[in-house]
Amino acid sequence: MRPKKSKLSNSKEAHHLNRWWAFIFLSTKHIHAKLFFLEKRPDQHYI
Repeated sequence: MRPKKSKLSNSKEAHHLNRWWAFIFLSTKHIHAKLFFLEKRPDQHYI
């Protein structure tokens, strides 16, 4: 699902969008890592 280049004609806007998606990806990856850790070790209740 790549956005069309015509929509992202402004390089600044494209850079901002890439940073936003990178932030979303890293945050979700971090959350999934926490959930996986909690599943592996249910005795640890802190997140």
